[in-house]
Amino acid sequence: MAGKIITFYSYKGGVGRSFLLANVAALLARWGYRVLCIDWDLEAPGLGHYFRSWITSEKPGVVDLVTDFASNRNAPNWVQFLGRVQIPSFQAKFDFISAGTGGDQYLVRAQGIDWDSLYGEHGFGEFLEGLRSTWKSLYDFVLVDSRTGISDLAGICTIHLPDLLVFLFTANNQSLEGATSSAARIVESRNQLPFDREKLLCLPVLSRFAVDKEYELANDWMLRIETSVSDFYTDWLSREVPVRSLLLSTRIPENVYWTFGERLPVVEDQPAANDPLSINQPMMNIAALLARDLSGVQQLMLSRDAYLASAEQNRRKILLNMRSSQTAPQVFLSAPFDEAEFAESLARELGERGADVQGDWKGVGKRGDNWKHDLLRELRNARYLIVLIVGKFDDRQDAAVESFFSLSVRGRDDGRIIPVLLNEESMASVPSILRSLTFVDGRDRSVETVAFKCSRIIWADSDVEPLALV
Repeated sequence: MAGKIITFYSYKGGVGRSFLLANVAALLARWGYRVLCIDWDLEAPGLGHYFRSWITSEKPGVVDLVTDFASNRNAPNWVQFLGRVQIPSFQAKFDFISAGTGGDQYLVRAQGIDWDSLYGEHGFGEFLEGLRSTWKSLYDFVLVDSRTGISDLAGICTIHLPDLLVFLFTANNQSLEGATSSAARIVESRNQLPFDREKLLCLPVLSRFAVDKEYELANDWMLRIETSVSDFYTDWLSREVPVRSLLLSTRIPENVYWTFGERLPVVEDQPAANDPLSINQPMMNIAALLARDLSGVQQLMLSRDAYLASAEQNRRKILLNMRSSQTAPQVFLSAPFDEAEFAESLARELGERGADVQGDWKGVGKRGDNWKHDLLRELRNARYLIVLIVGKFDDRQDAAVESFFSLSVRGRDDGRIIPVLLNEESMASVPSILRSLTFVDGRDRSVETVAFKCSRIIWADSDVEPLALV
């Protein structure tokens, strides 16, 4: 099941776009979805500030990826630009690509990108289309923070990339009129893309709107807003659900407390999840709508708790369907017994990404006279063999590689061995049968990084480059 790319857009700044995206990302990740966040607001990046306390390692970002493409005229390995956000107190983790690095030179490099030349002369559109397909195969949700207004950057985020557009606005003429006219223009421009796309759906979000004061004025603005955005709901909202009801359910209230600094109330103020006046309520509703693919909105109106529960359970259903379907990749993981903890964590990460993982660290081949027979039986069901290379190969790992290779030679031409190098010294002990293959570089001992690199090969079925490290 392909993931969704969702762009968060606003015509004017200061409406809480990055704030909403960051909170929604944390919620979706907590519910078990595979999430990638991308800060594509290259002229005024800010999404990373919300994750600063939880980013495990700083990596280059979008500007670096694009300038690498422009300089080398070939596709850079985008995995090298992935950071990881881990929020232990919230039981959430997800991937993040920042706007970029470079300190004082960052803005010069960002403004120096010639987007017209990249698209018109160097095939950047095809490269980005390939990234888009890969991201959709590896993640349930890719959340893109877009540049405001009308620009080349905003066009990439709002026209080329997304399956769904979440656009934010406030109760003033500039914001409302600019957002709705831009969204209508984006939908129309989407139809002119040279790539195959379904119709772009839109979710309008009213932000920083107070209903507890100036009731008459607030009601007048709600009527105007409802009239201005109603057309964006016609493609997906049931007629039984009043537009105003959904607008109010997704309205981000004005809350001065959360305007100080870049903070995530869904993480910091978890008890407020059940408070109908909390800022967490609409953000949870929006996350649930995205998780449910904008479906079943009437249930959200009638039984919010049940709707949120179904949004969380939907990820488990997706995972079970992936594992039970014929398309679920069957993986055998071979590891030394003293690396059982690393192997177990890696198998769990791969499982979260949709793979069905078995392995010899669980005990296959550890004891008994028939261990080779047991190993062969397990390998017959696997399309991929991941081999952790750390220290000297033992008999089990040698047998796993030889047996898997033998099965492939004897008629199963879709099998692939993925060697994972965990330390430099182990390179000398690598069997000759593996030396012509691509080695996944796991020398940083990051389970998440190794899992992602292996997933990239498994799901995207990348071509093997001899003697390369990915």
